[in-house]
Amino acid sequence: MSFQELAFLLLPAEPGLTGIIEQADERWSLPALSDPGAVVVIWGRGPMLSGTRPVTAVRFALARERALRSIRKRSITSFRVASHHRLPPPVLAGGRARNRLRAGLLEGALVELWRHSQVRRVIDAVAEDAQSTAPVTRLRSGSGGSVLVRLPGNAGEKAMLRAARAGNPADPRWAAEALGTLARLALKQIPQLLAQGQVAGASWSTESVLPGHRPARVPAAVTRELALLFAKFPRSDQPATAHARDLDGLAARFPHRATVLSQVAEEVDDVARAVPSVMRHGDLWAGNLLVRRQRLTGVIDWDTWHPLGLPGVDLLHLVATGEAMRTKREIGQIWLQQPWMGEEYRSATFDYWRATRIVPNERFLRALGMAWWACHVEATIRRIPHLVENDRWVAANVDRVLQSLGDRS
Repeated sequence: MSFQELAFLLLPAEPGLTGIIEQADERWSLPALSDPGAVVVIWGRGPMLSGTRPVTAVRFALARERALRSIRKRSITSFRVASHHRLPPPVLAGGRARNRLRAGLLEGALVELWRHSQVRRVIDAVAEDAQSTAPVTRLRSGSGGSVLVRLPGNAGEKAMLRAARAGNPADPRWAAEALGTLARLALKQIPQLLAQGQVAGASWSTESVLPGHRPARVPAAVTRELALLFAKFPRSDQPATAHARDLDGLAARFPHRATVLSQVAEEVDDVARAVPSVMRHGDLWAGNLLVRRQRLTGVIDWDTWHPLGLPGVDLLHLVATGEAMRTKREIGQIWLQQPWMGEEYRSATFDYWRATRIVPNERFLRALGMAWWACHVEATIRRIPHLVENDRWVAANVDRVLQSLGDRS
């Protein structure tokens, strides 16, 4: 997540009021409050990355808790703690004690410091614009600096409010377009777009809340349901272009790898011209699914969708991320094992290929693997830009994959 983008939603909505964002260092040093005219200070830090060494994570957690106790107990000039929010790390499988421990060590925190007794924040202006009658007191951080809030709805039903700074990678207008595109199919597993708007520099949308819970692992029966559901998604006679956008984004991030990325794009383009393109979710994994009694009830979080994707990419993402979570390995390591050639992927896509009448050969599947990798890595970096400076992550997920592709070209 982006701490700066998330903190923006808690700044004052009124133009005449000044708010500042101070991101803590890894020692969680308390804010300096350098701007005497500020009426709001948003202080804290986002979560540590997955794969952080245990010793580093423990030190981080201890420093965080000491700082949070200190800032609550002492008065900082004329500011008071209005609220504080825990920011859990991404990609957590629910329901396991080890994941709760991991969250406790890696999670970040965000503290709202107010000089005035009442402040109308950007997220409050968003809730008002969405015609919510309840104040926003609890929020959940989404990807890329977005905020998720459950709002009361008509007849006791609830709506999910998504909000982010307008124009940032998590701007909900893009996900709302996906829901609008799928609305004509009347699929019960897809949230219904209720409303959308823009206010105080933020974009927002509301959608229906579907029943069910996020599974720790995806049952085989749910995978079969997903295969048949995704086979119903809109198709186009135009060739897939989603991979080209993803690879262009990676080339901009890693210019020293532009040549091999261009070669990858040419190979996938050649395959894509022979098959229809399909609507792509872009991040199909257990955390973006809802299930009830071993049945699929929802596919959520459409912020990485694309109208012209390569068929089969989403189901490959589902299989590969499941394997990564089970084995605690990086996506780059999983890619090197060619999961698109494995029995699990063949089983997961049997009904999909039959319904779409596509017969994938080895060359198609290799291109599919490259398109999936580009989608995943580009979306991850777009949400967490500082990963490009993490040498360990880049080596595991970018360099080794591209070296393999270069060797096989």
